[in-house]
Amino acid sequence: MALPTSSISQQAIKTALGTTESGVIALCQSAKINKWSGRKPFRSAADRYTYAELVAALKSANFGLQITGYSTAAAALNAAAGSSELWPYLRPLATQSSPCRQGDFRGYNHYAPVPYSSVVTANPGLSGYMNASFEVDVDQASGAEVIAKDMGTLSAGKWVILWRKSGGSTSVVQGDSVASATFPFSLNETEVTSAGTYEVCAAILANGLYYAVPDTYKTFQITIETNAANYYKMWCSVSCFLVQVDSTHYRIYTRMEISNGNATAQNTSWNIIIEDTVNSNSYNYQSSAATSVPAGGSVVFTPGQSVVTADIGDGSGRVAWGVVEVTSQEEDGLSESDFNISGWYTRGNNRINFSFQMEQMEQNIGE
Repeated sequence: MALPTSSISQQAIKTALGTTESGVIALCQSAKINKWSGRKPFRSAADRYTYAELVAALKSANFGLQITGYSTAAAALNAAAGSSELWPYLRPLATQSSPCRQGDFRGYNHYAPVPYSSVVTANPGLSGYMNASFEVDVDQASGAEVIAKDMGTLSAGKWVILWRKSGGSTSVVQGDSVASATFPFSLNETEVTSAGTYEVCAAILANGLYYAVPDTYKTFQITIETNAANYYKMWCSVSCFLVQVDSTHYRIYTRMEISNGNATAQNTSWNIIIEDTVNSNSYNYQSSAATSVPAGGSVVFTPGQSVVTADIGDGSGRVAWGVVEVTSQEEDGLSESDFNISGWYTRGNNRINFSFQMEQMEQNIGE
């Protein structure tokens, strides 16, 4: 619980900090102060502040934190990877130009959380064609008080992601503006071509400088399945359409085509799930055994309750389709957006997953 915003005593401050230290100077310079509180002692020449003035002054002073900007992305990422503390807290010096003010503890929150964190998701890739991928998600802690949009140095900046393979050059991906960013948000989803250790961190680009953000630096491993070279040139196309038969009956037409760009035939298996979100039904179909896809060719699969040859007006002409019969008493009827399509197909030792709404009609997967 935060301290009150007026009429605070030294005893209340000591209790909040969990310290036996006494006196304004000792308390304002205490090592037990949580630097992530938005209200706390900081360096300023003023003798006193009203509470409104204190709030404004802390934001202008970056909440009492030393925010270091770097002229290059590589330097900022180096700082994030280093052993030195990012955004250190500058306690008052107890001098004429930096006096200690008991009133700076008004609103102090000893349990304010670290404001930002990041999560990296890395997926392995197949040698020579399908590169490995990774995605970085940045979140702002619930109840965070020291946030970038309120910091004088960072408020006009933009979020960026900095990443590199260890020992390599640093890449920068632009993100949302600090003022309008909502959390959590994805800053980057990219592909990389080689295995190894990678580094990543969130940063803010403001006034031409890069400011690495604490607690967002991560390292992760990228693997490439070099033993799967024979399978890398395989991809899948899924087409799925809804046709209304009468007021309560519908047909779902589905085709899957798995293509092989290799010089030799390759085996594949597959699964597809059609989910009716309105009537809470799902239709699950999968291959009964691995199918050989000829070199330079493709195989068409027709998942469904039955197979028909039809021209449904999608430009394919009269071709084979898998058909699923759907019945619904929904007063407003059904539309493509009421159905979710998900599944997978195999490419070498990898299972390639896919998921989309039927209203997107056709999806090319793994190209």
